[in-house]
Amino acid sequence: MEEWKLCIVDVNASGLRCWRCSSDATTSKFCGETLDLSEISEHQKRWSYVECDKKTPQYTGKNKNLIPKCRILLQNVDDVPTYTRSCFYEEEHVPSDSCANQKYEPSFVKTVSCYTCTEDGCNDKLVRRPAETAVNTLTF
Repeated sequence: MEEWKLCIVDVNASGLRCWRCSSDATTSKFCGETLDLSEISEHQKRWSYVECDKKTPQYTGKNKNLIPKCRILLQNVDDVPTYTRSCFYEEEHVPSDSCANQKYEPSFVKTVSCYTCTEDGCNDKLVRRPAETAVNTLTF
């Protein structure tokens, strides 16, 4: 008796999709603390909402078990708050704010916060913890 195996391939399946933009770019004013989709053209949306590569980039060094995640990064660049959204590769089970601990920035750049997430478009707004909100409220 012949044995048949069925393999189903979903050609519509895609990888993680993240927002990619930086608030310091002249054409990306929509890329602030929260994405302002009323300020984004269809062309910008096609360019800024991207599918992360499923293959881990070569520059990640020794870490072989990395997965794609969406990242939102808030940095002060020459004392100007700058929001950057992108695909990011990190270990699967690390805390969502562990990307804030990376130390490879020049002296004029200070990382304020960094968060990663694993659902499509989840880097559309900066998630603040209650302690951060309280500190920010006190400093204004």
